[in-house]
Amino acid sequence: MKSFFGIGRLREKVTAQRFEYTVTVHNLQPWPESGNRAVAVGWQRGKKKRGATRSVFAATAPGKLGNVVRFNEKFELAATLYKAPTGASTTRDGLGPFKKKCLILAVLETDG
Repeated sequence: MKSFFGIGRLREKVTAQRFEYTVTVHNLQPWPESGNRAVAVGWQRGKKKRGATRSVFAATAPGKLGNVVRFNEKFELAATLYKAPTGASTTRDGLGPFKKKCLILAVLETDG
């Protein structure tokens, strides 16, 4: 909102859009042949949203280098993305009209 005397700024409307993502973890390959620990894939987005796949042991991969860890598991992730101010077609990161949000994926060794 702009004041009569020019004191103040135009406030940009923040536009939020909600998205639902489905992430599929198929395989980790090549995996070292040594070691008999189970492995899981953990994920985190923000402070509250996190999870992990089930723990899986590596199996031999005939004709391939190393072992393979087969998950074939999906997880759902909801995110609210905020658009950059009007008039800007892309953000300064070149990611389109939305501000950046990060998803952290990690390979975790577990006890099985």
